[in-house]
Amino acid sequence: MQEQIHQKFHKTVIINRAVSGSGKTTLSRLITNALREKGLTIGVHSTDEFFMQGNRYVFDIEKLNAYHKKNLSNFIADLEKGIDIVICDNMNLLPWQSQPYTNAARKYNYRILFLNFLPRELAKHISAQIVTPEKPDAHGLSKELLERFIKDFNDYNDLLDKNTVRDIKRHRVFVWNDIDNTAMDTGELSQYFDSDNVITIRPEEYQQLKTTIHEKVLDIITKPNNIIQKKYLLTWYGMTDLRASLGFDATEGPVLSALRTGKYSDVVILGYTNPNKKEDSFSENMKNEWEILRTKSLDERLAYPREKMQTIVDAVSNVNIGHEIYCNFIESANLPVKIHFIPHELSHLNDVIGITEASTRALQVPLSDSSEKSITCFISPGTPLMAYSWATLSNRNPNLKIRIITTSDSRRLPEEIELPKDIYTPDLVDNNFITNYNFDVVIHLLGTDTNIPQYFTILQFPTKNHYFITTSESKKLEALISLCPEDTSIETRLVDSFNIEHSRKVVEEIVCSLPSTTRIGLNLTGGTKLMFAGALNACNKFVNIEPFYFDIKQHNFTFLRTNEVVPFEGITNVDGFFKANGFDILEQGKWDDNPIREQRKKITLKIWENKNRELLGNFYKSNEFKKYKADLDKALKKGRAEPEWDVKFNSKLEIEYKNNNVSLNIYGEKFYIQNCRDFGRYISGGWLEEYAFIKFSELLKDGEIFDLRIGMKVAVNNMEFAELDGVFTDGKRLYIVECKAGAVRQECIQKLENNLKLYGGIAAQGCLFTSFPPTDNITKNRIGISTSIKRQDETIKILRKRYF
Repeated sequence: MQEQIHQKFHKTVIINRAVSGSGKTTLSRLITNALREKGLTIGVHSTDEFFMQGNRYVFDIEKLNAYHKKNLSNFIADLEKGIDIVICDNMNLLPWQSQPYTNAARKYNYRILFLNFLPRELAKHISAQIVTPEKPDAHGLSKELLERFIKDFNDYNDLLDKNTVRDIKRHRVFVWNDIDNTAMDTGELSQYFDSDNVITIRPEEYQQLKTTIHEKVLDIITKPNNIIQKKYLLTWYGMTDLRASLGFDATEGPVLSALRTGKYSDVVILGYTNPNKKEDSFSENMKNEWEILRTKSLDERLAYPREKMQTIVDAVSNVNIGHEIYCNFIESANLPVKIHFIPHELSHLNDVIGITEASTRALQVPLSDSSEKSITCFISPGTPLMAYSWATLSNRNPNLKIRIITTSDSRRLPEEIELPKDIYTPDLVDNNFITNYNFDVVIHLLGTDTNIPQYFTILQFPTKNHYFITTSESKKLEALISLCPEDTSIETRLVDSFNIEHSRKVVEEIVCSLPSTTRIGLNLTGGTKLMFAGALNACNKFVNIEPFYFDIKQHNFTFLRTNEVVPFEGITNVDGFFKANGFDILEQGKWDDNPIREQRKKITLKIWENKNRELLGNFYKSNEFKKYKADLDKALKKGRAEPEWDVKFNSKLEIEYKNNNVSLNIYGEKFYIQNCRDFGRYISGGWLEEYAFIKFSELLKDGEIFDLRIGMKVAVNNMEFAELDGVFTDGKRLYIVECKAGAVRQECIQKLENNLKLYGGIAAQGCLFTSFPPTDNITKNRIGISTSIKRQDETIKILRKRYF
């Protein structure tokens, strides 16, 4: 007589996952017998059964795919009948092999339990394949095949845990090719195994589990449902979060701060993966240095040199190692929150289509959970387009009643905000009105950071009518206005940058004040994310307004109604880069500003030709040079003429500098220059600036760069701020050249990094032009992993390929 089960049980799908010869069929039989005694109905489905001929196993690869389909069909039929326990007794080594079964389980509201059999020693698996009179049904698999199965098992085993960071090198998707009966690599990143529970069976525990496994299964299928509603948080993680995970921020970052509130049972975190970025930038030396640093106190970590911090951040951002560091950081908080991490490749930072795909993937996690749940989206981390994707998601799924939270400061708790009910969704808007981008009016959002996107927009769309929506804190508007033609009409509107309705209403007021036939461009590149959301949402009411976003790294305008990407037409003058951000140009830095440069061109080329360490390197280290350099610095500081000089160095270099006349002997070749008032500065390193100019002039002549400068002086409020060794543009970004004639030290790179951030913004590029390559590993590593600084040969190579 069957013992009826008294507790409430849950209909459950059991997925066996094991290399052939692990004992899964035996354990499945024991579980089946035990549960049937409890009065439960059982269905067991194995593709292997179709290959049985009598009591022998006869494999035929030609029939494999058809038998898999037949097995799945029988499995689904049992789900439709409502069978209590339905078992898939295949190997299921790879996530997509079990996915059709788990998808079916979700469709029919079954729980999913994986029985995960860890592989035994290879010899035992081989032994289990031998066909004997006692084992006529053994499969007879080869050693090579079993080795591959064990490797597949181990490679994908960690995908049973959704906290694992997936690795495109190991976790790839294969599909069956019916034509040649082989598995074909798709190049895609594998999904996780879908499960509610996992029982792992270790080889050493196998014999004991034969008597207890049915109790473990029974405990899982009779465990009562948790009536408490699950609460999902969906979010990207941003640079502040990454810096926090590295220990470089005084806060824990927006995401962990939100989880600390205790309001969430699950979090789905999206990570932007850059497919074009090298995975090996985080060198072993850098990693070791960071590992030591992370054990120190917060004060010590925050006192770590800023440039070194940034080097580490640049090395790990948007690659798998950065995702791993961040996930470990969240897990180390030991919060009662289940973490679902999804890395997602974007073609660029503001890839509209990719961002939409990612947010949709994130939503699928709570939607695939049959539990009662609520969903909250966090719009603060990430770019404005990433933030807005959550708002669009909410609008498209009104039945889910998705909450939206935001914070303007990661030190403050997030606050819930109410989104407009008619939020803008690009693919729902009729685009028949605008057929080109010849705007009559451009409306700009203007924040407190760089003005470069607004300046480039003014150049791209030469309208004479501009509106700037900004805050009282924005002080750069005056500098931007100075770059517009004199007859340009400019109006300003002030808004509360953290009130979504303010920006919306202001945009609507501007559009309503204009004739309905006015072609209007809306530049969303600037301001806060709530300004972005409010301004974009105003587009719902008007067909004559075209919202767009400028990607400052890729130099493209993305039009959100059509997803069309339009390249920036370009700029051929460097002055605008500085003026747009409020800097004054004290000296233009033209080559002909100092006529003597042309006269000493032969000397410059001769010095470069003989820039070996024996001559130049030892000369800069000599006592003769050091003494002269000290006297030169004193004279220049006091505004005096350069001191005279008479020196003979190793019979290879002779210098006589008297009455502003120069006699120079380099390896027996003599040069004379008259009226050279800056020879001290020239021989101390200025010669390399002139050589760099000569070298880049070749690119200038070929039209590959524009507006090459040397010794340009830039100031703020008419106070001298910096002298730049070299400056030019490739038509889209500012290049700043830093020259170093002697040894290359850390402070040289730091100076260049500071100049790039101050004058050129995130898209600026730096060229480190040196006489000798760096010798110490730290300096070489910093240059090697930098995305913004290259040495001269690499810079020239890149520019040669980027003909504009």
